[in-house]
Amino acid sequence: MRHIFLLLALLSYIPAIQSITCTNDFTRVGNKCLKLFTTPTSRTNASRTCAEYAGNLVTIKNHDDNFLLFAFVGNATDDDVWIGLYCFDKNVTNCLWDDGQGSAEVYNNFVSSRSEGNQFFGFYECVYYKVGDPWNGHWLSADCRWLRYSFVCEIPTTFDDDCALNFNGSCYIPSEELINSTQSLGLDSAQKICQENDGNLISIHSANENRFVLNYYKSLGLDSVLLGAVVTKHFFWMDDSHWDFSNIDHTNDEYGTCLKMALQNNKTVSKGSWYITPCDGSHYFMCKRSAGNSDLIHVPKVVKAPPSQCNKVLLMSGTFSSPTYPENCMYTLKTLDGQQIRITFQKFYVANGYIQIVEDYQGAEVKQKFSGTNKNLRYKSLTNELKVLFITEDLENMNSEFVAKFFSVFETE
Repeated sequence: MRHIFLLLALLSYIPAIQSITCTNDFTRVGNKCLKLFTTPTSRTNASRTCAEYAGNLVTIKNHDDNFLLFAFVGNATDDDVWIGLYCFDKNVTNCLWDDGQGSAEVYNNFVSSRSEGNQFFGFYECVYYKVGDPWNGHWLSADCRWLRYSFVCEIPTTFDDDCALNFNGSCYIPSEELINSTQSLGLDSAQKICQENDGNLISIHSANENRFVLNYYKSLGLDSVLLGAVVTKHFFWMDDSHWDFSNIDHTNDEYGTCLKMALQNNKTVSKGSWYITPCDGSHYFMCKRSAGNSDLIHVPKVVKAPPSQCNKVLLMSGTFSSPTYPENCMYTLKTLDGQQIRITFQKFYVANGYIQIVEDYQGAEVKQKFSGTNKNLRYKSLTNELKVLFITEDLENMNSEFVAKFFSVFETE
């Protein structure tokens, strides 16, 4: 009998096993959630559809992922499917996954072309998954502009919960569900309400999570939402999670200790970007709490690109800056087909020289030149590739300093 009481006592300390689930009618396949769309479309439209679910085209990081995708689509469609891999050249290290987590260097299943001495059968930037013979379950590249395929979207699994907004192990509760829908609050009052509901003001740890929050507010007509960050010499999330993702637009006047997400485009900030603002006054806000056992939730750290990249090719997102010694530089920026590049200069002082942005658009070369001092210099590309030239007219007396951040956006963002 004593052993039974001990067992019952121990059981009270064992956390309940959380039910892992998928939202939005996605199907759990391995450790991710997938959804097949059988209407053939362009790679660009497929990627945009996935973004509406705060996801991306399916990624395949190992043999198990490849096999599970075959099992998932094999009985549902005879059409080949787009996958979330984009190749900038024939080097697999430059074939990047749409989720921003690595390249095809670790694993790929391209159809081989031994006669040409490389693993690609032909070469185009966009990659699709072959359904049916020949080459069933293998990957081929295709012309992004003209071909149409079915596609599979991917979102992360989460824990079963009755909250309406459930993403990647967390529940999100907008302020209108907690207080009067016409009311907004100051930082301390908003955080107190979140804590009373077992959460904190929102922290954001990936581009897809940022898009998830933005998607919710898309049709509500609000200008901004308060984030759960404290701004001092450094940035801190109020829920004590890692600061491993940032979407701050440093071109605005950085006065204040609060952080907001812009929900609309305006003259000073772009939709979805974050900006520093005073904490005075009232704000719309959103709370975030764990959906299930928080010990099971893991937020991966994101490896950030180094700040100086003179005469290099930069892919997807990152930072580049003025050279540390006198020289002219060219920075080549590329992103996925169907996306554009947004550049924000966090610091811009260019004397005895200039910066020129060059891109090819509809068969013509488009150039824009910038110099002097500019606190709010931003640029959005017309295509998915451009060059930034830094030209110093007097190398012996170079007196320029700039720091720029760039990231990939869809045309409507």
